[in-house]
Amino acid sequence: MQNEFKKLSQASSWPMTLLGIQWVVKIIETVWQYNWFTYGIYPRSVAGLKGIVLAPFLHGDWIHLFDNSIPFLFLGTMLFYFYRHIAAETLIWIWLMGGLWTWIMARSSFHIGSSHIIYGLAAFIFFSGLFRKNLQLMSLSLLMVALYGGLIWGLLPIVEHISWEGHLMGAISGLLCAVYFKNYRTETENQTTLLADDVDESDPYWMEGYEPKPKEPEKPITIVYHFTDENKKRETD
Repeated sequence: MQNEFKKLSQASSWPMTLLGIQWVVKIIETVWQYNWFTYGIYPRSVAGLKGIVLAPFLHGDWIHLFDNSIPFLFLGTMLFYFYRHIAAETLIWIWLMGGLWTWIMARSSFHIGSSHIIYGLAAFIFFSGLFRKNLQLMSLSLLMVALYGGLIWGLLPIVEHISWEGHLMGAISGLLCAVYFKNYRTETENQTTLLADDVDESDPYWMEGYEPKPKEPEKPITIVYHFTDENKKRETD
């Protein structure tokens, strides 16, 4: 139990750090009366390119930040817990791909918030579980449907002030990451298919998420027996 709690704590460290930055930014905006929405993504504008990196740290108001905080922390923790060998790379790809495609395809307005990352993480976790056909990961996919099935409405241009384009681009980037990483072994698959004694965590193949190289078979032990003739032993005595 302590080991699982430690792993969960480690998995939440990066999502917690990124979420903390989002909160600090909003506190600074509120206390000093700043408004940094112009640092968001503004499509097809050179100045708007910086929003690809900065937009997830910016939110329109406190309600916007509250709405994004719990799913960002939960989905980020699930990513780093179940897919820790590829979690950082997946998060970076979703962050940058979703932001870039929003810059290319969205309407001319400032797009801010971490919503496209949330949609990307939800899509990655859902489709990755289906592609791998792993029972535990498929259960996690069903949990995504139960908790965040309503996110699908955010992919449609229903509410004018919501960046449905960012949601859609984030979801597509998560789907593509699930396809790309589907052959990488996960923490769950390693635990269920390999014995702990068969894993060398210093092996670079293991650290990258691949199956560990098989160990060399142990050499057989040869035992040689020597027999002494009792009659000859008596003569020598």
